[in-house]
Amino acid sequence: MPPGDSISRLVNRLMSRPHLPRRLAETPGDRLLLHVSDTPYEIYGFLRALIRRLQPAIIVHTGDLVDDMKLEYDAQKTQRYAKRAAELIRLLEQPPAADIFITAGNHDNPEILRSLLQRSTILPAGLHTIAGRKVWIDHYGDVRTARAAWDLFGHERHPPSGPTDHGLRLNGLTHANIIDVSVARVYHVEYPMDVDRYRRLERSRQGM
Repeated sequence: MPPGDSISRLVNRLMSRPHLPRRLAETPGDRLLLHVSDTPYEIYGFLRALIRRLQPAIIVHTGDLVDDMKLEYDAQKTQRYAKRAAELIRLLEQPPAADIFITAGNHDNPEILRSLLQRSTILPAGLHTIAGRKVWIDHYGDVRTARAAWDLFGHERHPPSGPTDHGLRLNGLTHANIIDVSVARVYHVEYPMDVDRYRRLERSRQGM
């Protein structure tokens, strides 16, 4: 990576702005699938900018839509969760994304999510066909029971993104994943510098 690009990448992270590789920035959005996971409210502005720049045809969110609120441990925050989840869903459902897929995480309320969706689809964990490929979608990165070109998940840092015997494992907690589905090329875009603090991971390791 050229020195100037490294500096630009660091500045963008500090400023909560998405830093896109040049080839990705030049790729038409109708070829792109965006995968994110475990998104705290504080990075919604970053996601808005990322979606605006990419214009992806497909968006996959693998759970914990409001990850600054740990509903699994504090159900009293349900009303605030619903308000913030509605904001994110409106963001995800803006054109031009034609297909939006969501799987609920351990800190989500599936009933609330279903009540908020207009164009999105909630998918159960498992194997699905997206953009003509077999894709495993799950909040958790557990051992899979079927072959998939792409394995999309979040929840924790392990397992990391990397190759499998049959395709690619892509962790959406550690970075946003963008797939050029026309050539199966994958890009990783870093979240803002303080994303784990926003997820409240510095104060508690009791679950993501």
